Order: sequence, then C-alpha cells, then structure tokens
Amino acid sequence: MKKIHMIGLAMLVLYLSGCATAHPPPSSFPQQSQLGSTLSVLENTSGKATFTVELLPRFGGENLRVGDVFDIDLRSSEDAFLHLYLWQTSGKVTALTENMRVKGGVKQAFPPIHANFQLRAQPPTGSNTLLLLATKRPVAGTIYHDFRQLKKPGNIVSTQLGAVGVIKAQLHNLPDSDWQSTIRDIVVYH
Repeated sequence: MKKIHMIGLAMLVLYLSGCATAHPPPSSFPQQSQLGSTLSVLENTSGKATFTVELLPRFGGENLRVGDVFDIDLRSSEDAFLHLYLWQTSGKVTALTENMRVKGGVKQAFPPIHANFQLRAQPPTGSNTLLLLATKRPVAGTIYHDFRQLKKPGNIVSTQLGAVGVIKAQLHNLPDSDWQSTIRDIVVYH
C-alpha cells in the first residue's frame, strides 16, 4: 500500500525531515505507526459533526518525487475555517495555514493562487502526514496564538507528539459538532 507524502515550499522551502539514505530516524521522532495512532486523537469519531472535510492532493497525487511542485484541494461541506498541518519525516511539524475561511461545498486550492509560496517535495524521502481540521469558528492558532489567518507556513515549536497536544488544545472549547478532520499520508521518493 502506497503512503502519501508531501511537502516543501519553493520560496519558503519546507524541508521534509529524515534522509533518503539508510540512516534511521532519531529515536526522539515517533515511528510512522506510532504517529498514526497518536494522530487518531485529532480525528472526530464522535459521529456528532454535522459536516465533512476533504483533503485531495493534485499534481502528483499521493506519491511525489523530490522536487515536484504540488498543490492540494481542500473542501468543507459547510462554511468553515480550515487548519492544515504537516508532520514531516524529519520530525518537524508545520502549520501550513490556520483559520482560512472557506465557503461550504467549494474546493479551495492550497496554496491559494495569490500566495507567495509553493509546495515542493523536498528530501528526505519517506512518509509525511497531512492533517486538515475544519472548525465552525476561528480558533487561537498555534503560530500567531490569536484568531488571524496564517498566510505563510510556520513550524510548530514542539516535538511531533507535543504538536498533537498543541493542536488538540485548539479544539478544547469546541463541541464535537463544530469541528471535523481528515488525515492523509503523502510519500516522497527519489
């Protein structure tokens, strides 16, 4: 089964953690299976959410070669604020956007057409994980710590597991009916 890995920014280049060589990831980084089970706490499985979200890779799909430029379609079935995060093979966690307002049922390209950056698959090779959260109201973001839209990606200053807690804290005051999420893996290879 192929995993989906993404990421990289052309101007604001996101470096995917890890190496294409046989070096194992540092022990402080969770293995992909451990990360997947940890990220499950950010999935809304309550059945109370009244809307759906989609994260659809374009131009390269779920498998990208190092150097590929790509973008993603994001969609919420209802008006929402989108928050997109990337767990990288290197151990970094990047907030790609937070509090991006979207109309229900309309696909939103990411990065937006007017953005001054691109997503580009960068070494190291391996599996990366994207998390898309949609909330019915803005939340205090992980980068600005207020309700403004994050227009340029920024690294969350934490471990991969710590970032899960930081993001989960954003949902603390929201009822399960007011948020939804989806998770995708993107694989970067040579």
